[in-house]
Amino acid sequence: SGNVEPRASLEWCEGPTRWAAAWGRYSQAPSQLLLNPGFGDPSLGLERAEHTAMNLQQDFGAGFSGKVDGYYKDLSGLIVRDPSAPNGWSNRGIGTALGADLSLQAELGPRFSGSLAYSWSRSQRLDLPGGTWRSYEYEQPDIFNLALEVRPTPDWVLGGKVRGNSGVLVQALGSNRFDHRLDSYL
Repeated sequence: SGNVEPRASLEWCEGPTRWAAAWGRYSQAPSQLLLNPGFGDPSLGLERAEHTAMNLQQDFGAGFSGKVDGYYKDLSGLIVRDPSAPNGWSNRGIGTALGADLSLQAELGPRFSGSLAYSWSRSQRLDLPGGTWRSYEYEQPDIFNLALEVRPTPDWVLGGKVRGNSGVLVQALGSNRFDHRLDSYL
């Protein structure tokens, strides 16, 4: 069977202001490991998402600009461990994700530039009907970035970036963290 993934976008510019909006449907095939009959289920289908996004960019003049982005995703057909499925896996998971990004950029003459950005997001999953909604285990709800560049000569650029975020990126060994996708403790 075919897979249709329509997408659309609009953009409007008026002087130093730019608005944009986009919508689309997307899909992703299961990994080869999950399609392997020895571990997963060869009959697993596509995971699907419907995205909606909006964007506002503003040039403030004097080398300063800013941008605000917002998005929402509706997720379906997520692959989850399913005790009622013949091979233990199914596409019965659903989820949502929403977030916003705010960034400011500065071009301070020909030698100095920088940016400051903040991202906020929330992502929820429901593995099986009748279950409990939970936060996505790899979620990073808050992310801060600061980047600076100095051009001492036309041929050289020196730069640096500082990043901070919330959410678990690395889990200590023996932490007894439950991984919902593998249905086991790590």
